[in-house]
Amino acid sequence: MLFSPEGSTPVKSFLNIGAFVLRVLGFFFILFFFERLLFVVFYFPELLGEAGFQETLRAFYMPFRLDLSAAAYFTVIPFLLSLGFLFVGHQRVRTVLTKVITVLILVFAALTILIHVGETVTYQEWKSKLSSRVFVHLAHPTEVVRTATPAYMVEFALMVLALGFVVWLLYCKLLKRATPVAVPSSWFRRFAIGLPALLFYVFLLIVAIRGGLGRYPLGISNGYFSNYHIVNDASVNTIWNFGDKWLRYRKGNLDQFFGKYPQEKAEDITRMLLSDHDSLTTKVVQKDTFNIVFIVLESWSAQMVEALGGVGAPSVSKVAGEGILFERVYAASWTSQKGNASIFSGYPALPRSPINQQDEKIRSLPSLPRSLGDYNSEYHYGGDLDFGNIGGYLVNAGFKKLFDEDSLSSLQPRGRLGAHDEATLPYFYDQLERAGKGDKPFFYSLFTLSSHSPYDIPGLTDWPTGGEWAAYAATVAYADEHLGRFFEKVRHSAIYDNTLFVMIADHGRTNEYNPFPYNDKMYHIPMIWWGGVIKEEFRGAKVDKIGAQYDLAKTLLSQMGREVSGYRFSKDLLNKGSEGFAMYEHHNGYGWVDANGYFAFDFDRNKVVESEFTDESAFADAYENSRAFITAVYRDFLF
Repeated sequence: MLFSPEGSTPVKSFLNIGAFVLRVLGFFFILFFFERLLFVVFYFPELLGEAGFQETLRAFYMPFRLDLSAAAYFTVIPFLLSLGFLFVGHQRVRTVLTKVITVLILVFAALTILIHVGETVTYQEWKSKLSSRVFVHLAHPTEVVRTATPAYMVEFALMVLALGFVVWLLYCKLLKRATPVAVPSSWFRRFAIGLPALLFYVFLLIVAIRGGLGRYPLGISNGYFSNYHIVNDASVNTIWNFGDKWLRYRKGNLDQFFGKYPQEKAEDITRMLLSDHDSLTTKVVQKDTFNIVFIVLESWSAQMVEALGGVGAPSVSKVAGEGILFERVYAASWTSQKGNASIFSGYPALPRSPINQQDEKIRSLPSLPRSLGDYNSEYHYGGDLDFGNIGGYLVNAGFKKLFDEDSLSSLQPRGRLGAHDEATLPYFYDQLERAGKGDKPFFYSLFTLSSHSPYDIPGLTDWPTGGEWAAYAATVAYADEHLGRFFEKVRHSAIYDNTLFVMIADHGRTNEYNPFPYNDKMYHIPMIWWGGVIKEEFRGAKVDKIGAQYDLAKTLLSQMGREVSGYRFSKDLLNKGSEGFAMYEHHNGYGWVDANGYFAFDFDRNKVVESEFTDESAFADAYENSRAFITAVYRDFLF
């Protein structure tokens, strides 16, 4: 492993230890180059179309320090183990030590390959580097396998093989033929070589890890140099990013972003933003007590709904025209688990802090099932509620009964995720009819499934020409068709007159009409109220006030005359005195929308990365409001 012929001098031994350090550093540094090359080749049309060749080329040399830092992390342990050759003379032990170091390096290489390939494949849908979201998915590996499309799996396997071949070549050229350093003749010489080597090379590795001798250590922001997100994503070292996100996920600590904002000021501004007056609420329902049905639409973006200016979803758009359409509602997040928590607990989502993963915090939140404690409450889903701890959240939120794939295994047709909407919607209608015959009002929810990858709806055996986005659009159309049939049955049933139906998406997603993960369009979702309890004069009405998923709770409960004080971050969208705004968390920061525009803030870069504001004063106000609001939410989340 270490080049050092027998009888070499202490100086040569010292230098040969350095040669080993350089070989391991080079091994990983070159591997990172080929990993980045793989990403660039795979997404070359997008990179070329958005940024051009020269800007893309910069992604190979701008992140030099990040690559060197990641390589140095991987080199530290093999280097420390290699010092053992100075003190071990027994050939068998030396052989074992050589194998241990070799295996360790190859394990590190395999780890970086798996992480990088996983990121490259998932980038097609997530349009971002791996974030703390991945740790939620990795907690349920079977769900990862089930949601992966065959194309993803093939791509994953081929990329792993390609990078595995690179590792084999690098191993043969840099590591395989090396021989261990000779054991010095005396203990004095061993320490005379070993101690300086330890101090000197550890110092160099620490300098490489921290990115130099400057005042501040290296950070992910050192890899961001471009105005194009995809170029920055190609640039930032995958291992550095993954390790950073893992540490932040473990800590769940956002103090570095919000800790310095004055708490009292944050509370004052937030109180102002959420202030309203009960007398200003427009009553759109005919009575205070009625049945409530939520249909949570999986991954439905506003761009997929005609009624919201998009394309498709004629059935849902027809229902919107007969009920109340909330035109400017935004998802709180981009995951189902956070979306459900925002919908049913009226609580905003925080970056890097999945509240639904922390049972003690879930229990402290208000929730619609508990606020409607006299109602029979059920939640139905054709898939697995263990994913993302959605089931755990729903139990803690107070739903009296949960039904998922374990109890709905007989429903057909099915896909890899579970029962398709074609099966669950008729089943759910039967449950509503049963509930309607009871002596208590009911609060029932259905979470649709078919518009989530792998998009394996019946009849879609081959993906359309447009690829994944076209497949996504096809599954939304499929869900819309069966939702249309469901509402047609409801319209002519006894359920209709005394029930309010609420359709709202759990989150949006990138699509053909909006490929950008930070953009407010990514989070723009449908929210529609429909049913016989809506007053005649409001059927066909549109509400253009800006709001978010977490505003649904207070808006609904205010219509029913229920207590809403516990929903401290939710506002009444039907109150004329409430402020119109929405905050959403994206992969690595947050976004803010108000009447003057939107902006997205990125934590790693510590700056606004997208903005539609044209008036500097309006932007300054929005930025201040956003900092105050998210700080208040974070403080509440902590305490």
